[in-house]
Amino acid sequence: MEQQGKILQEVTHLVDAGKLQGTASEVLNGLNVETLQQAHIKVQEGHMRGKVTIAKPSLCQPSTLVIPGESRGSL
Repeated sequence: MEQQGKILQEVTHLVDAGKLQGTASEVLNGLNVETLQQAHIKVQEGHMRGKVTIAKPSLCQPSTLVIPGESRGSL
């Protein structure tokens, strides 16, 4: 657990220094069948730049962080 705390502190410093950038290009609200289908279609179309994020309404808007230059993942 102590190591995880150190990793999170380093991530915080990297975000604050602008070395990590959010790549969420669209946020779909509500974790349900409709938003999962929408997200899947957007990824499959191949026109997305960045990430599609599905947010649970009761939670804060999440951000997907990647290190610039790293390859993009898929949904």
